[in-house]
Amino acid sequence: MKTIAIYTIGQTLRSRSMIAGLAVSLLYLAAVPLLSTTGGGPVMVGGSGEGGGAAPQFLMFSLSGLNLIGMFMALFIALGSIQSEIDNGTMALIITKPLSRSRVITGRWAGYALLLTGYVLVIGLVLWLAVLLGTGTLFLGFMPALALVGLNVITMMTLTFAISVFLPAAANAVLVFLVFIATTNLSLINIAGGGAGGPAVAVIGNAFRLALPVGVVGDQMHRFLASAPDQPALSSLFIAYEVFYIVALLLLAATAFKSKDLK
Repeated sequence: MKTIAIYTIGQTLRSRSMIAGLAVSLLYLAAVPLLSTTGGGPVMVGGSGEGGGAAPQFLMFSLSGLNLIGMFMALFIALGSIQSEIDNGTMALIITKPLSRSRVITGRWAGYALLLTGYVLVIGLVLWLAVLLGTGTLFLGFMPALALVGLNVITMMTLTFAISVFLPAAANAVLVFLVFIATTNLSLINIAGGGAGGPAVAVIGNAFRLALPVGVVGDQMHRFLASAPDQPALSSLFIAYEVFYIVALLLLAATAFKSKDLK
């Protein structure tokens, strides 16, 4: 498994998707102070404002951007990863070595997970240091919020990776994108509910989110930064569910790959 993980990391670092993602991330780091705004204008690191300064808002905005960029990077690097290697014959060569199919799946997943965790940690710490050096303020909620960003990114990668066992890259991308849109853009469902059946609409919305639980966990990230972790029981339940979701998808991928025709 270790060999497969190292191979996956090296292969991904050389991929166009990873290079493009890193380029976008660097541009984002350069632009985020100008993109982040409050009611009074741009939020610059070290700036001041009501409620103890603009730094918490800067971190909230910048981590939201990192969350989105990281999830899309996870999607593109894991896109069609298993099916494409079956199609080009690489997977058949890997399986001829003394490696079980389950180890190939877990090794590939571990390589992606380690790489994406390192990416989120490095970019997140750059943002945190920018605020620390600019304001001299430590935000204790930042590290838990950053951990949730990492969890969301790994969740998106795991979903894409699991589907790649069944579908080629194009179909994989369409399906994951549709799931993402359906589970994170629930405002239309709430608007459709209007004044009638509000609680029922909320239940339906939460049921949709179970298909890809990154939205609720993303909400909790904002609560950590705002130092207001309301609804802790519900939030903890969704975080635990997201971990279970990752494990379940990985088991599904490993089980399906055992009977996969590699020809």
